[in-house]
Amino acid sequence: MTWAQLAEAVGRPVVWSTEAPLGQHPMAAAEAEAAASAMGLGQDVVKAPQLQPTRPRHAGRRGPH
Repeated sequence: MTWAQLAEAVGRPVVWSTEAPLGQHPMAAAEAEAAASAMGLGQDVVKAPQLQPTRPRHAGRRGPH
């Protein structure tokens, strides 16, 4: 499967459809289900892409430590 095929399956742009499964964006339930189905994955993996990603704190960022 290509990123373009995944994008078509979830109905989103290719860039977004590449970033979301890599943890950069949460997916809506329907998008996660479409992605899992397109990739031949079971329903047990549908919940994970729906979670809000946790981004690490950048070392150069100022603020409370």
